[in-house]
Amino acid sequence: MSEPIISLIIPIYNVAKFLSQTLNSVQKQTFRNFEAICINDGSSDNSLEIIKEYTENDERFKLIDQNNKGVSFARNKGLKIAKGKYIMFLDGDDFLHPQAMEIAVAAITKSDADICQFGLEEVFPEEKVEFVSQIMTEPVIMKNVRSQYLDNRNMEKVLIWNKIYKAETAKAVDFYSLHPREDDIYSFEVLLNVNSFAQIDNQLVYYVQNPHSIMHTIDDKVSLNTMLDADEVINKISVQYLKTHNDPIFEESYKHFMYDHERKFFKYTIVKLLEKGDNYSLVIKNFDRYLKRVDEGMCYFSALKLKHKLIFRLLRGKHYFLARMVANT
Repeated sequence: MSEPIISLIIPIYNVAKFLSQTLNSVQKQTFRNFEAICINDGSSDNSLEIIKEYTENDERFKLIDQNNKGVSFARNKGLKIAKGKYIMFLDGDDFLHPQAMEIAVAAITKSDADICQFGLEEVFPEEKVEFVSQIMTEPVIMKNVRSQYLDNRNMEKVLIWNKIYKAETAKAVDFYSLHPREDDIYSFEVLLNVNSFAQIDNQLVYYVQNPHSIMHTIDDKVSLNTMLDADEVINKISVQYLKTHNDPIFEESYKHFMYDHERKFFKYTIVKLLEKGDNYSLVIKNFDRYLKRVDEGMCYFSALKLKHKLIFRLLRGKHYFLARMVANT
C-alpha cells in the first residue's frame, strides 16, 4: 500500500452498538487512499472484535489496542503514527457521508488552507439517513477565526471531527488531558498556529446523539468544573500567544472572554457555595485557587460585580460568616 493521503484517527471506547455503522461509512468512502487508525481504548464491550473484522480484511484499517487511558491519549497516539498528508478525526459513534474524504481533500487542496471546516448534521440512533450526492461548495477563507472562537465559542469551530487538517498543523499540538473539553483546548491552540482557515458548506459528518456517550451522561457539577478548568488553560495559552504576537483584534476578544470567565468562576465556585453555606472548606479551596491566579496576574478582578468584590475582600480577611451573609442578600 502506498503512503495514504488521509489519516483518519478514530478513538473507540464502548461504542459497539454504533461502531459497525461508523467503520462502514469509512470503508465505503469514494476516496480510497486513506488509513483509518482505530484506537481501542480499553473497551469492555465487543468493540475490539468489531474493529478486528475490518483490520483483518482491509489493510487500510489499523488497530491500536491499549488499556483505558482516555480519548486524549488515544488521539495523541494516533497523531504520532499517522502517515497521511492530511489528518481527519472521527468518533466511534459518528459516521461520514460517502464523499466526505473526497470533498474534504478537494477543498483543502483548492484553498491551500491549514484547516478546512465542513458542515455536520445531528442525527438520532436508528435514524435512517439517505445520502445525497454532493458537489463541493467554494471554499471561503475565514478571517479573524481566533477572535471568533473566543467571542462566541461557536460549537462548530470547537469541534475537531468536522475538519481536515494539514498533517503538520494537526501534529503541532497535543491533546490536553481534560475530558470532555479536550476538543475545545486543542482546537483553540491549533487556531493560534495557523496561517489560514477555510470553510465549505457541505455537510459531511453525522453527529449521532448517543444518550450513553460521556457528553450526554456527565453531570452538571463535573461539566462546570471542566469548563472552568478548560477556560483557565485557554487563558494561559492566550497569555503566551500575546507575549509574542501583536494581534489587537484577538487581544480585545481575549479580554471579553476573560471577563466572562471571571464572573462565572467566582459566581459558581465561590458565591453559590456560600449561599448554601454547607461547604466552607471547598469555598476556601476555590478562593485560594482564585487568589493564586490574582497574584499571578492571570485574571481580571475588575470584571467582578460590586457585590462579588465585597465578598472577595471579606474572604481575603477570612470573614466567612459575613461573606455568606452578603452572598445571601
